[in-house]
Amino acid sequence: MESRAESSDVSEPKGRAATGERPVSTPLLRVFIPFAFGYYLSYLFRNINATIFRELVGDLGLQASALGLLTSAYFFVFAAAQLPVGLLLDRFGPRRVNAAMFLLAALGALGFALGQSVTQLVLARALIGLGVAAGLMSAMQSFTLWFPISRLATLNGFLMALGGIGAMTATAPVEAALRLTDWRGVFMGLAVACVAVSAAVWVFVPQRAAEAGTQVSLRQLVNGLWSVLRNREFWRIAAVALTTLGPGVALQGLWIGPWLRDVPGFDRVQSAEAMFVLTLALTLGFLLWGKLADTLAARGLRMEVTYGVACAISALALALIAAGVRQGALILWAIYILTVTSATLGYPLLAQRFPATLTGRVNASLNMSTFVAAFIAQSAIGPVLDRFALPGGGYSSTGYSLAFWAIVVLQVAALASLFSALRRPAVLPS
Repeated sequence: MESRAESSDVSEPKGRAATGERPVSTPLLRVFIPFAFGYYLSYLFRNINATIFRELVGDLGLQASALGLLTSAYFFVFAAAQLPVGLLLDRFGPRRVNAAMFLLAALGALGFALGQSVTQLVLARALIGLGVAAGLMSAMQSFTLWFPISRLATLNGFLMALGGIGAMTATAPVEAALRLTDWRGVFMGLAVACVAVSAAVWVFVPQRAAEAGTQVSLRQLVNGLWSVLRNREFWRIAAVALTTLGPGVALQGLWIGPWLRDVPGFDRVQSAEAMFVLTLALTLGFLLWGKLADTLAARGLRMEVTYGVACAISALALALIAAGVRQGALILWAIYILTVTSATLGYPLLAQRFPATLTGRVNASLNMSTFVAAFIAQSAIGPVLDRFALPGGGYSSTGYSLAFWAIVVLQVAALASLFSALRRPAVLPS
């Protein structure tokens, strides 16, 4: 049975999609909360450097390029791990994989707390990125095992909202924590929290027979992965996500903080408060788009349309910021972050197009492409800003504008491909 499913064409409908619903035989909280706690921590790690960058620069004397490399090491390893993690998830199941990997994240957080050089901190942050690499995919795969497909976009939205709360925690709450301890103490606490996630997933999440481990060979797993990566429809949807959400998390996770300092001239408290507002927009966006897309789809509006229009609004907001609009710029940033989160609709869109046995590899491939884009954006912006460094510290608005325009151009190109495909009749699983 597994061998047949693995060799199926990617257009084959999923078993659960064909039947429509699966009875939920276990409490929602036992499945949702442990995975959501892990995703919460992954987002906290992702965004925390936007708050502590002043401490890192002061302690280590970093230039923008070094700060970008240090922060983006998370994304580089996170992205590189996605395809292997997808194979592991489809082979061993989300419960075992996520519990094991969060122990690696704990080691990374401990190493970051104890690191004394840029190299040590880069390696530690890379280990954190590896440890949380299965956080989103393991949760989504667990949802496909336990809940009907009609609830996936909503459940994914709630999951990502918890990630947004993690991003919120990385702003004003971390700033408050720095008054009680230093950034090293904060990472010590995060190491303990990672151990708690590992234990919670292992102890509380029930195991379904479907995730107990399959007898699919490595060759079948790789062949299934290749069937995803060579699929045009996958890349049409993924291109929008990687040019929207990838740069979005790169900006949210680091460069909006320096922009607030250099362009409107916010001090650290004002910057932390502004970042809190933006992460609130992030959380609301995660809550909004899944439920809205499910509701609109039930009324006949294709999810692809919701996906494309919302991502186009994010491109417009960033274009206005890049063009130098200062009046209401924080509102524009909030709109940008709110609509960037709509790119997560790529996950349920692809879930409708591939067999259930490929779920881990589909999500891994989308995650990989998104976070490769995040790594490139976060690390590439630093050298651009260094070319526009100001004598008294900080960076010229021209550097930020050039970087933001590059993101907008790539996003518009991806959206053009998506909207071109939308003119053709929808091909739905049967």
